[in-house]
This record gives sequence, C-alpha cells and structure tokens, in this order.
Amino acid sequence: MGFAHTSATAQKKNDYYYAMRTVTTGLDSPWEMTPGPDGQLWCTERAGYVCRIDPDNGTYTRILDISDRVVNKEESGLLGMALHPSFADSPYVYLSWTDHGDGQLQQKIVRYTYDGDQLVDPQEFMAWDTPAIFHAGSRLAISKDHKLIVTTGETTSNMVAQYTEDPRGKVLRLNLDGSIPDDNPVPGSAIYARGFRNPQGLVVLPDGRIYTAEHGPATDDEINLILPGANYGWPIVMGYCDEPEEIPICEAENITEAVYSTVGFTYGMGALEYYTGTRFPEWQNKLLAGSLKSARIQAFELGEDGTTVSNERQYFSHSVGRIRDFAATPDGRIFICTSNRDGRGRYPFPTEEDDRIYELLHAPAEAVPTLEEQLQPDTVYANVGDVVLHHLRLENTGNAMLSINNWWTGGENASDAMVYIFDGSLWLRENSHNYLPVQCTPTGEGVRTATVTVSPNNINSNRTYTIVIDPDFPDVTYKEDTIRVEGAVGARSNFSIRFINSGEKTVDVNDVLIEGESASEFIVNDEHLHTVLAPGQEGNIAMEFIPVSIGEEKIATVSVTGNLPRKRSMVVIGSALTVSVAEKKSVTQPICAPQPADQEVFLTVPAEAGHHMMVQVRDMFGRLVDTFEWMSVSGMDVHRIATTAYPSGAYSISIAAGSDVRFVPMIVRH
Repeated sequence: MGFAHTSATAQKKNDYYYAMRTVTTGLDSPWEMTPGPDGQLWCTERAGYVCRIDPDNGTYTRILDISDRVVNKEESGLLGMALHPSFADSPYVYLSWTDHGDGQLQQKIVRYTYDGDQLVDPQEFMAWDTPAIFHAGSRLAISKDHKLIVTTGETTSNMVAQYTEDPRGKVLRLNLDGSIPDDNPVPGSAIYARGFRNPQGLVVLPDGRIYTAEHGPATDDEINLILPGANYGWPIVMGYCDEPEEIPICEAENITEAVYSTVGFTYGMGALEYYTGTRFPEWQNKLLAGSLKSARIQAFELGEDGTTVSNERQYFSHSVGRIRDFAATPDGRIFICTSNRDGRGRYPFPTEEDDRIYELLHAPAEAVPTLEEQLQPDTVYANVGDVVLHHLRLENTGNAMLSINNWWTGGENASDAMVYIFDGSLWLRENSHNYLPVQCTPTGEGVRTATVTVSPNNINSNRTYTIVIDPDFPDVTYKEDTIRVEGAVGARSNFSIRFINSGEKTVDVNDVLIEGESASEFIVNDEHLHTVLAPGQEGNIAMEFIPVSIGEEKIATVSVTGNLPRKRSMVVIGSALTVSVAEKKSVTQPICAPQPADQEVFLTVPAEAGHHMMVQVRDMFGRLVDTFEWMSVSGMDVHRIATTAYPSGAYSISIAAGSDVRFVPMIVRH
C-alpha cells in the first residue's frame, strides 16, 4: 500500500494540538519516573536499574544495578521509587522490588542513600514472601505529612487483600526511617487501607489527599480516594457498589466505593498525576490517569470533596504504546514513559528503539495534522470462513498529532470487514503512522471488496480506504519449524530464517514480523530485506539475537510479510549463556519428539538416577501452562506428555534437576 503526497486542506477543530518529543530510547521497561531535585528525570527499569536522565538531551546515567537480585519476569522486577522530600539534607531513595530471596521470592521495600554518584547503603524496611510474579502493586509516594506510602498487590491470592495481617493487597504507611507511625489505623501495623487487587497508580495531591489507580480483572479498573482504615472491597466488590449481590456486602462491610470505575471493561490503569502547572491550562488542577492496555491518558475534574470525578477527556490512544508512567516537573513540563518491551504491546509496538521517554508538547500555532489518502487498495488474503486481522496503515504527514474516534465500513461487502478496536479511539503522532486493526472474514466466494472510512476528531477531513479480500494468495513454507540460537548477554549472535515459495504466485517479501514476550531481543540484520521469489524459489533473511539477561529461554515467533497472508510463522528460541557456546554445546540436551506434535510427545531426559526432576511448560509469551515432576530412575528417562489439551503453537519445556536447568522447544499443531 502507498500514500499520495497530496491531501485535502485540513481545518482545525480543537483549541489545542499536541506533539511528542523523544527524550531518550532503549530503556529496559521503565516503571517509575519522577523529577529529581537536580533537574534530572529519575527512573527505575524493571531489570534492576535506577538511572538519571537529562530531560533536555536524553543523557543516561545509571546509579544503581541490582539486576542480580531482582526477579524480572511477567509483572515483577524493580518497580516503585520515591525520593525524600528534603533531599539536600536527607538524600534517601526508596525502592520496591521482587527479590530472589533465599529460595523464596520476596517483595521488598528498601531505602538507599545517594552519594552524588551512586545509590549506596541499602536499608531494608519491609520484606514479605510472595508466591507469584503478578499483581505486585508497588507504587511509592511521600505524603504531605512526610510518610512513605506504598501500594501492594495481592499477588493473585485474592482473599489476602482482606486479611488484616497480610501486607498484600494494601496501602501501607511508614515513617521515612522505616518505623510504623503511631497514628496508623492499627497500632504496630503498616497497613493503612485494604481491599486492593493490583494498585499501580498513586498520587498525593497538594491538599494531602491520596489517590490510587487499580487494575480490574477484565472489568472495573478503579480510582480510589484513600482513607485511613478503609476497606475498598476486593475481591468481594469490584468497581462501584452497584450489583445486587454487592450492595448488601458494601453496607455490611462498610466498603468504601470507588471514585471512578471503568465498569464493563479494563484500561489497565497504571499511573496517576495531579497537574498544577500552567503549560497545559486544559489540564490545570485535574487528575491525569495513564493506562497500559488502552494506551492513553485520561483527564478528570475532581468534585469538591474528592469523592467524584466529571468531565472525563481522553488523549493519545495507542500513539506511543503502553503508557507506564508520567511525570510533571515543577515548571509544568510533562514527560511520558512507555512499557512496550514487557511482552504485552499491541502492534506495531514494541518498535526497534523502545522503550522511550517522550516530552509532551503543545504543537505550534500553525501546526495541523494531515491524514494522507490511500494510493492503492490493501489486499488481504483469506478464504471463506477465515478470520484474518489486517493492520490498515494510516499516515499523518502533518506536524501535530491526529486523533480518530469514528469509523465505519462500507462497499460491496461491508460486512466482511470490522474495525477491531475495543476502546474506541486511535491517535497518530506527528509525521508518523499507526495502524487501524480490521478483522476480515469473507462470507462468500471470490474476490470481496470493503471500505473503511475514518473520521478524525481534530480536523475536518475524512478518508476512505479500500480493502480487497482475495482467496487466491501466495504462500511460503519455512525450512525449519524452530531455530535455536545461543549467545551472551549484550553480544550479537547471527542466524538466518530460510523459506521457500510453496505456492503458485510470486512472493514479494518486504519485512519480518517478530512477536512474543522476547521479541525485542531479536532483530533483522539484512540490508537486502526486500526479496522477490518465483514459485519454488528459496530465500533467507539474516537476523541477530541480542539477549539482555540470562535465565529462561527467549521465545519469539517470526513471520515474513509482504503480499502474504498471516497464516504461517516459525519459532525462534534464544538462550543467554553464562558459559561459552562451545561449553554449552558439549552438554547433552533433552529430546522432545515428534515435532510438531498433535496427540502426544515423548520427552527423553538424560539424568542420573535419584534426581528430583521439576518440569515446566510455558507458551511463547512465557506463561506457565503445565507443570509436573518425577524422580529419575535411569540414565535416560522417557516421559509422555499428552498435547491434545494444548492449543496449537510454540512452547518451551524447562527441566530442572537441582541448580541444573535444561530447555527444549515443543511445537503443537492440531
């Protein structure tokens, strides 16, 4: 698909247009970002780093590395951070992370001292066992009465949020020296409020009020006004006290109702800020909430008593990916950090240089967004009954951000195409592009045609795009279902993906789609990426594996793209080694066969008798799907795994015997 270089004159519809300036790139899943007393942006990265970043030129300075202690998996890692309010006299930095512990994962709250160069002298305030690497909460803030406020998640153990002696699913309150305040609701307890699922947003207002933002399960994200000793209901109440079964519980248990709830869906709210600056008058004295799943910022007006919100406005949906945090500086500048490398980004994220910090700007007075016209129709390859998700490229060649919140399908076969956005809006950065997901499902034979018309919110200029659904399509077959590659952290390991044109039409390959939790650790390294193959002709594309950490295997799916349907892919599994590649290759690996599997596979494990074998099966996103164990009885144990219940896809099997862990891929195809 191409775009014409002419467009209709766009007429402004809004008082304010926005732009984004990239401050820095290449961050490792930043989590907490706060303005420092030195004019720098202080930031945590989930892998276990604390850094200072110059907001003007992006200079990065690492001041702490505890990556050897931090569990950086799923939702855990080095998360929250707060700076002492009298930093010149008390240069303390408060952190929260998931720690390997002594054989048992722990969530920790620790105070460090900044010596002008590095963070030193760790003092542990609190630590508690955590059974899971999900729902850690872990936002930190300093209250107006100089107390450390900490949010904690219930680590997927729902009911602990109600337990009055368990720190999980709570808001905690500590003195800045780690002791427990005398005026806490329960003497001797750090628990200040309870009944939370996964509160990842926290802000203290100028008048001292404290608010949290919380992820709901599949509905009912919440914003809560935190009161001492209050119970916010999880897991017995979600969102408002509005369901018939909830109302009597709310009354009997004196549940404090949410200030705001998303009700029937979840945005993944994960950041809160109260804006008092003057650079963005449209947000002055408003509560700002950032979200991960819906990738946007919401602005709310608070009611006089703080228990209600009104006049909600939404901004920047899916323009930069998942918004983890934002920070407002004393002079009113606003910075946003993304979380696209955490394995949950929506196409086209993560991009090659994620994660990033952006500065939000008002675009110049003369700036106008421009939505380009389609030069030729998009072609989608599908047969009757297929469901193919097509990403319709939209191009903004203007010098201000473009917002779209209205679209409709038409054309001869309008019912064959449906825009697939659950949360109702899409923004495009200035001089950039984004993708509108369109689900194509042909309902009849032959070539089908549908149109998608998009109507921008901030200019008077609609655009109509044509999609042709063709049942006669080119195809490729990969020479390997799975490729294994090994390398050292930070080093580049080369490999190639090989494929053949197995159809009867010419294949035009112009890109490689890399997906999965570890997608950012695999890159294309091929100057001649564009490849045209006649039927029966073979091609290959050079790639690199650049692991950022050791531990579990890195799994991604790879698909060549171009004039091809998104029907086939292959799996790449990378291992980051602590020994040399030569040493690693001398170790006998387990064998999993047959590959691909339909009904069953047989796992052959070389092990000495008497070892306790722990086996885990994870999908391509690293999610645990099965686990079992046995005692080895011979030098070559063989175990059957029934695969009928596993969906088709790529899996990684880990086999642990003491400290020795081996990995083997498993492909299931029904």
